[in-house]
Amino acid sequence: MKRRLGVFAWCLLAGTIVCAAEEESSIPDLSEYSRPEACIVFDESFNSDISRWKIPEKPSFTVQNAIGETGSPGIIATSVGKENMPSWEVPIQVKPGTAYRVSFYYRLNNLQMKDGSRRRPHLIVCSIHNLKDRETGAKLRDFNFWITADDTGNELRDYSGMVIIPENAGPDATFSIHVDWWYNGTFIYDQFTIATQEIPSELQLASPDRMTMNEQGRITVRYQKHGEKAPEGAELLLTAGDAKKLAAYKDGLFSADFGKLPGEKVKVSAVLFDRAAKKILSEHEWELSNAVPEKPVSYLDEH
Repeated sequence: MKRRLGVFAWCLLAGTIVCAAEEESSIPDLSEYSRPEACIVFDESFNSDISRWKIPEKPSFTVQNAIGETGSPGIIATSVGKENMPSWEVPIQVKPGTAYRVSFYYRLNNLQMKDGSRRRPHLIVCSIHNLKDRETGAKLRDFNFWITADDTGNELRDYSGMVIIPENAGPDATFSIHVDWWYNGTFIYDQFTIATQEIPSELQLASPDRMTMNEQGRITVRYQKHGEKAPEGAELLLTAGDAKKLAAYKDGLFSADFGKLPGEKVKVSAVLFDRAAKKILSEHEWELSNAVPEKPVSYLDEH
């Protein structure tokens, strides 16, 4: 009897091992799947590491990282002199003709105009340069985001604007961001995000919130297309760092846990696919901050 129970237990264990192996090998090789011609939608937050920005040094201008107003890593820019603020350069790879959505939260502190005749200063300017034109200052295009007289208070505000990369942009084009610095004071930028808008995304990041990883390492993606549910039989492959998981689908959401992930930033990709048709339906990539704030305090509360 004991021998039979032992054999039965071994069979159960063997079955468990087989099932686990089948589960691990159930992720298909998506390189063999057909893909739509449209590019992958990509979102990246640039706040988690100040070194992501190329910022010239100037005695009258400072930039630092701090916990932002929304609890995520933020950028604090302060001017105390008369010089214009130098550019923040973001070396992203741009594609000619592609649309980018630039969005951020901001607060203004102790804003003082240097020129009283200017009633409507720039809040921020986005410029596209080809690398060879940087020394001459030639620009392919500028995009001005404005603030009004009502925006000079200390309230937390958000902004979103569209930037179109010119068709004559080269492969080494640089996306630059700077403030037309006609005033003294402090800008607090929070959740600065640049995202491609070449194709509408059907996959939305439901969690973690604010482009910042949570301690549990849970990633949840929502399929959203005119209120439709995910196509019948569709599966979602989630990759966070080097770890890959098929996300479970429940209540319109795909979710998977990855635990604590190493590094200051985590690249996350989501691929929605149809196994039977061997077809990729939609793709989206995010680059998230992996910094866990000790205490989400306001910069203004500390100064």
